[in-house]
Amino acid sequence: MNKQTIEVGTVSNYKIKRFDAFSLSYVLEEGTNNAGKNGSVDIPGWHYNTKALEKFKNRGKVMFKKGIKDIINGETNVLGMINTIAIESSSKYKDVIIKTKSPRNAKSTIEKKGFNDPMVDTGKFVMNIGARINKSRIVGRGLWI
Repeated sequence: MNKQTIEVGTVSNYKIKRFDAFSLSYVLEEGTNNAGKNGSVDIPGWHYNTKALEKFKNRGKVMFKKGIKDIINGETNVLGMINTIAIESSSKYKDVIIKTKSPRNAKSTIEKKGFNDPMVDTGKFVMNIGARINKSRIVGRGLWI
């Protein structure tokens, strides 16, 4: 059997005004200095990739072990197991984004958005999070619970 891979994160690029999704993902992860008008805004990094990986690591191990048991018992196959893990990892990744509240948005950002949700503005970014299986099929993109 070929190596199976699951990649979780921003699964396609799109534009938000003049800013693309991959650049947005980088800024949300690492932060940036000198943003905004006249370079007067510093944006903190929320390090959501690291947080999401840590949150899902143990759950992923449990799901993998159960998946192997289910394959042996004839209850699923490798693709079914990979699909289940990919969808769950995508959901947990979105959960980290939604639950990130610190560091807070700047007062001016809260006034503009109408709420303090540092990693959510329109929802497009979080809805674009998904899992790509074997560098082709994408699952788990869209609404989150």
